Amino acid sequence: MIVDGAEVPARAWLELTKWRYERMGFVATLMDEGGETRGGGGAPSSGGVTSDPTARKAMGRMEQDARLSWEYQRLERDIGTALRVVEGARSALGDPTADTIDAYYLTDRRVTWEDVAELMGCTVRTCYVRRDVFCDWLEDVGIDGAIEGRFV
Repeated sequence: MIVDGAEVPARAWLELTKWRYERMGFVATLMDEGGETRGGGGAPSSGGVTSDPTARKAMGRMEQDARLSWEYQRLERDIGTALRVVEGARSALGDPTADTIDAYYLTDRRVTWEDVAELMGCTVRTCYVRRDVFCDWLEDVGIDGAIEGRFV
């Protein structure tokens, strides 16, 4: 399946989606708490002119804010796509499969397959089967077909 111009297996796409959820939470925390800026120091620059550490720190902060904002927006877009794919899976494959994928991959919490099996009221093996069915389906229909809820 092609994602952002590259061939990506469905299972790798799911793992990337899980990472994106975790990363989004981290980026949101940095944005809320102010993070750390690069630069700072008040050592003289070349040419003997004294730098302004306050201005430099402010510029570093603005650059970091812009980077974090851009990253957050991109993560939000990619996660939105993943949510639409899972809703398509709900139509094509049913609630148990979509809910299993949602519970494991679309969360910023570190859950295990055992946690998901308990939540779903099934065995871990059943969760793996649902994941594998989802991956086969996604490989067959692609992202756009999955969003449409297409069934092979």
